[in-house]
Amino acid sequence: MKNIYNRSIAGSTARALGKMMFLFLTLILFNHLSYGQATQLSPIGSTLADITDRDDFYQEVSLTSTFSGGIQFGATVYTSMFVGSNGYVTFGVGNSSYNPTGIAGYSAGPIIAAQYDDLHPGIAGDIYYSQNGSYLVVTFLGVAPYGSPPMTGSGVNTFQIVLRQGAGYNGTSNRNFHIEVRYINMNWAGSSNVSPYWPTAGWSTGTMVYGEMPYSGTSSFLLNQSSSNIGQPGIYSWEVLGGTVQSAPTVNITNSVTSITGNSGFSGGNITADGGLPVTERGLAYSTSPNPTISNSTVTSGTGTGSFTATMTGLNAGTTYYVRAYALNSIGPGYGPQVSFTTTSCGNPTNGGSITGTQSGCAPFTPATISSTALPTGHIGSLEYRWQSSTTGSGSGFSDISSSNSASYSPGALSQTTWFKRIARVTCATWTGAAESNVIQVTVEPTPVAGTLTKTPNVVSVCENDIVSAIFTAGNGGNGIDELEFRINNGGWSAWTAYTSGTNISTTDLSGVEIRTRRTATYCENLAYTTVGWTVEATPIAGTLAKTPNVLNVCENDIVSAIFTAGNGGNGIDELEFR
Repeated sequence: MKNIYNRSIAGSTARALGKMMFLFLTLILFNHLSYGQATQLSPIGSTLADITDRDDFYQEVSLTSTFSGGIQFGATVYTSMFVGSNGYVTFGVGNSSYNPTGIAGYSAGPIIAAQYDDLHPGIAGDIYYSQNGSYLVVTFLGVAPYGSPPMTGSGVNTFQIVLRQGAGYNGTSNRNFHIEVRYINMNWAGSSNVSPYWPTAGWSTGTMVYGEMPYSGTSSFLLNQSSSNIGQPGIYSWEVLGGTVQSAPTVNITNSVTSITGNSGFSGGNITADGGLPVTERGLAYSTSPNPTISNSTVTSGTGTGSFTATMTGLNAGTTYYVRAYALNSIGPGYGPQVSFTTTSCGNPTNGGSITGTQSGCAPFTPATISSTALPTGHIGSLEYRWQSSTTGSGSGFSDISSSNSASYSPGALSQTTWFKRIARVTCATWTGAAESNVIQVTVEPTPVAGTLTKTPNVVSVCENDIVSAIFTAGNGGNGIDELEFRINNGGWSAWTAYTSGTNISTTDLSGVEIRTRRTATYCENLAYTTVGWTVEATPIAGTLAKTPNVLNVCENDIVSAIFTAGNGGNGIDELEFR
């Protein structure tokens, strides 16, 4: 742990000469290493004597020449602030740390940081302070790292922290102000002694409500000066109203795009701070032009802070896209760093084409080939096909058919009604998002099975005037329709007539009754009828006997006889006997 009180510091003359030599050497590199974007505000005022040549120190300065009644930051009004030599200003208490927790972990009070790092103006550079009417500015001019070589880059950095009066500022009822950070000339990041912790930049209320620059805390920290939250590269600004920073969310990461196809790409991002307001939407903004916004194409992925992922779809093949993760609160959108990628020079079809082959048959049914009437279109690359079938319906239950990579398909024998469709992709893309054809139906009718008839009474013949009936149990298969009919014989058979199961039929004056059924079919052959019946026996009527002589008594040795006239009904047999 370094200790500024034990560090040997040369005299002011030697220190000044050393700083001049360091600046001379690093100025040679500025044109090639500088990432600076913003214009330096001037005048920059005077150096802050307590810190300009010291390491890990701070100096309190007044705000009241610019802010007569101070500023409200959070719930507190401040009339002064502390300029820390390590790239920040604090309020309420001075700070000299280069704590790797940075902006997100700072809890001693409000802080505004341009480069929360281990800077050493005693090696090179100076720190200036000026109050200029409606704004004040702290300038870190040509400041070197404490530990060299730094984690990235070399040379010295110049940046400014600015506080501006808000609209209508009066120092009493209105103490509103603007925070501004300006990156003038940035060449290094990460003093070697704080590795692996990268510098942070942004603001914090000290109560875990904070906002950061997009590259804060990352190895790309120097890219902050080519980015902005107000559209002016190298400049960041936040309005503070009633002590509350009006801030969009901080998005510090846009993931590199992976799983790239001809029409899709997978990315994500990370939201480190919500700006003090709920993040109601987050996702990816993408376009074929740099710096996409939510006015361009977007894909959303949840709410709140933290990391997220999303897939961009519907892209054009062989095209370069620019992507930024974003998060939205009631203030507006915050954007992460920009990444770019190029879709592969292939793309799935946009139209799946069409097929024909609707047909019907009896099980087991082998349908004719389902053929292509129009091939898929809108693709880039070589087509590959896959057929799918469903026994559930035209809109669900589909599964792949193995070994079906052809524009047409010939199903084998089918035992039930089946729906078919064709999907197509290009060989350089995935099946996700493959184009689909229309769906065709092959209707397969099951083999019909007859129902059964249970007759009452269960005999072959009945006597005239008896009642007969039959109970019908339905068949299955076929087209689902059972024929159920009856007819009667009263000297000749009647036409067949519809019969209702269990209905009683009287046999009066009849010689026969029949009931029949069969299960019908549309595509299969109809079955033969199943028939039950009864023979009806007429009521027997006795024949007559005419006796000779027609008397009651005769004398022994007389001759008697009888003439028989046959009866009718019954079984047609007359018994004729004597004794």
